[in-house]
Amino acid sequence: MTAENKEEQKDCEIKSQAKPEPRKRKYPVVNREECAGCSVCVENCPMNCLAIEPPKFHGDIHTIAILLRAEQCTGCGICAKNCPIRAIEMKEKS
Repeated sequence: MTAENKEEQKDCEIKSQAKPEPRKRKYPVVNREECAGCSVCVENCPMNCLAIEPPKFHGDIHTIAILLRAEQCTGCGICAKNCPIRAIEMKEKS
């Protein structure tokens, strides 16, 4: 094995030992103006993380989807993909 090959092997070993940066999880962000409260996202979430916000007052008809259990969310994006009006966007938590 040449000195050059030994150096390349050493570089590969160092790179293989390096831990990859953790992938940032994305969470659903509901656009309050666009959400119709249809509950399609709630019904399709495999982790039951979303819910329809309860009415704020008697007769309130503008309820929206909310992320109720962020700690359970896997960031799969099924809710956003199934939203019929595209009111959900997957974003990294800031």
